[in-house]
Amino acid sequence: MAEFTYNISASIEPPRGKVGETVKIAATVTDVEGGDIRNVVMSVPQYGVMEYLRAAGDGDTYSANFTIPWEAPSANYDLRVYATSTDNERGPQERLTFTVS
Repeated sequence: MAEFTYNISASIEPPRGKVGETVKIAATVTDVEGGDIRNVVMSVPQYGVMEYLRAAGDGDTYSANFTIPWEAPSANYDLRVYATSTDNERGPQERLTFTVS
């Protein structure tokens, strides 16, 4: 079986926020090889947070709105955005930094 791979470009707008505010996470996934995309996921590994991005209509773009939890301490957070295949394989990830102020 071929390796599940693709090109991914992700963003979070705005790049900083306060608890209770909503941010938009977006990803574009292209040149998919070795399987079909099941999910595109944003995770904050140090806190076990996961959010699934939804297809935005053109087939390559995925997005989600995420509300910053009230209990989130002020800090910089390492976010990971990646896709999983229909065979439950995880592909390459894009890393983002988000600041809760």
